[in-house]
Amino acid sequence: MDKKQKEALVIAMLEKGDSYRCIAQRAKVSPNTIKMLANRAGLDETTSISSRAFELYVQQKTRVEVAIALNLEAEKSINYYHQYFMLLGITEFTKAYLQVKDDPWPFVDLVKLTRNSRMKDGEVVELLKIANGYLPRAKLEYDRLNEEINSRKAELSNIVQIYQGFCDRNLELKKRQDQLQLTINELQGKMTKLQTADNR
Repeated sequence: MDKKQKEALVIAMLEKGDSYRCIAQRAKVSPNTIKMLANRAGLDETTSISSRAFELYVQQKTRVEVAIALNLEAEKSINYYHQYFMLLGITEFTKAYLQVKDDPWPFVDLVKLTRNSRMKDGEVVELLKIANGYLPRAKLEYDRLNEEINSRKAELSNIVQIYQGFCDRNLELKKRQDQLQLTINELQGKMTKLQTADNR
């Protein structure tokens, strides 16, 4: 294996997360050479190990598996685990912020409400799951009732129109009756006059 091949192997093994000891044995180079190649490639040992640890945590590896894979002490593995979750939390917060940035106040109010009621995070999640299960049904029921109300309103409007038509017709008939009564009264008056004139 020539010098360039050895360097390529060292870089590949560093990127894979192999320990200096493992690289030194396989590539037949000294730890100083490995360090020099790592620095040149921008693979600072601590940075590359933390990056690889995060990558393993993304793959759902346990802290023990990460410690074994990267030849880490337990404390370092735990620290990387905490850092990973902190970064993950920031990422999730950023995603949430991008979704609510135009109108964050309902979410701020929700947080205040849950804090004031002393609800625990798990209880809030459970409550939202329950609401999510019932809200679609409640919305369907609300829409159904709304439709029924609109139908009843239309029916009532129709009844009102029929009643109004009946009242208008009644008024017309009353006017007609009054006119006929006047005509009858006039005719009776004339008849009375005629009878009086005949009796003389």
